[in-house]
Amino acid sequence: MEKEARLHSEERRKWTENGDLANFDTAIVPLVQAGSLGVTQDEKFTLKFLDTFSRPQDVLHLASGYFNLTQQHMAAVTRSSATVKILTASPRANGFFGSRGVSQFVPDGYTCMERKFLKEISKKGREDAVSMHEYFRPGWTFHGKGLWYSEGKDQPPCMTFVGSPNYGQRSSHRDVEAQVMVVTADKDLQERLAKERDSLYQQSSPVTYKDLEKGDRKTPLYLRGAAWVLMPYF
Repeated sequence: MEKEARLHSEERRKWTENGDLANFDTAIVPLVQAGSLGVTQDEKFTLKFLDTFSRPQDVLHLASGYFNLTQQHMAAVTRSSATVKILTASPRANGFFGSRGVSQFVPDGYTCMERKFLKEISKKGREDAVSMHEYFRPGWTFHGKGLWYSEGKDQPPCMTFVGSPNYGQRSSHRDVEAQVMVVTADKDLQERLAKERDSLYQQSSPVTYKDLEKGDRKTPLYLRGAAWVLMPYF
């Protein structure tokens, strides 16, 4: 355990103390993903990031307009010791809400993915540290995506990911995605990142596994089965 702690500390130091950047307060790292072509740079980088910044005092905010985490991303979040706050679209803020044909069931499919995730969080005993929030604003849809890292609960983000990935199955395996990681010691930029993040979460409400098992959020069994077939494409 002590050896693992030392290795973990060394990994964090490598991320935050690059001697080549000593004269700069902000660094930008471009990332690309094209799973169908065998390019998985973004996925590997993000998973490494989630594993490295996972202390109990660490705080991660992760936004995905279409919540459909890969097994690898889900595992990284559930095994983390950090506080993790996930933001996604409520069914009415989903871009497929009110559509026709098969796509009309897509919002329910994402609800199935949320339920699966929250059930896994419960199994791991992480309910107090990992929370799900759904964005809803009348007349708006939500397509926000990104990741913010803070070194403590009351600290502004010093790292963020900006770009197109949803950290989901289609993003990782089918689409071509690009984003950048921004690491900054600039206090003004950190505060602006916090304001951007908080403005999104202010339009959301927390949702639990029990919430998704009652009322109009409880999806029929046949839709739950169909979700496993259809969701890799959404």
